[in-house]
Amino acid sequence: RLLNSSKFAHGYVEMEENDAELVLRSITEIRMHVREQYLAALTDVELETGDVSFSQKSSSIQPFYLIYLVLAEVQEGLIQEII
Repeated sequence: RLLNSSKFAHGYVEMEENDAELVLRSITEIRMHVREQYLAALTDVELETGDVSFSQKSSSIQPFYLIYLVLAEVQEGLIQEII
């Protein structure tokens, strides 16, 4: 529901507070899957710092890295709102 919300494209969505933990857990699972299946060629340092040289890596991982980063931003924003 979060990703399909029409407001998601504008960086704003509303959800019930008790749904926030479920959303955080779901995003974590998606990120872990993307990391294991598509970003295994990247090190932890590259993933966490964003210091990735795609010229040296397969360019086919770029869209998956973008997904990984966008979901990380969603998680961080959500955590800031519920704290």
